[in-house]
Amino acid sequence: MLRGLDPRREHRLEDVAGEEPWPLTEDGRISYLPDGTRLAIGEETALVLGGAGSIDRGSRLLGAEWWPDERIDEALVEEIREEGVGSRGADVLLCHDAPAGVELDLDPSFGAWFAVRDEGVLAWCEEHRERLGRVADALSPRLILHGHHHRLVTATRTGRERDALSLGLGLDGKTMEENLLAFPVPD
Repeated sequence: MLRGLDPRREHRLEDVAGEEPWPLTEDGRISYLPDGTRLAIGEETALVLGGAGSIDRGSRLLGAEWWPDERIDEALVEEIREEGVGSRGADVLLCHDAPAGVELDLDPSFGAWFAVRDEGVLAWCEEHRERLGRVADALSPRLILHGHHHRLVTATRTGRERDALSLGLGLDGKTMEENLLAFPVPD
């Protein structure tokens, strides 16, 4: 079982750029996988994409608590989209943020509170979701796993070739059922 998957250590990129994926730690947790990592899990192929826009960046310290490059960049999106055609697709998309097209049912007053304090932050965050949406459109995964919004979400994302089941994990400190997914992995 893979535990503790944290693509890109949530939002940070600059402090891990160029590092190799870390091996499993002593307790069996995966600490970090770089954007674009492809995993073979039995017959399935998974693609890892971390990053997300910090909606609360206006109240965080730049370079210590939020980073300008915390979202996946456009060049990586285009590279993955070009590779995604044909045999380089993915059955599973493991990402920190939810792609555009995944209904999150968020409280609009939550976003409005931040928008008043940081003009443009909602569009900045949504732009990241749109990038992930273009990746999902190119890869046509059947399963999308994400957790950035800290809400237990089960949704269907309409895809170009097939629809995807989208599962969002809840907030730490909630029940195990909201924060852990266990999948049998073939020998």
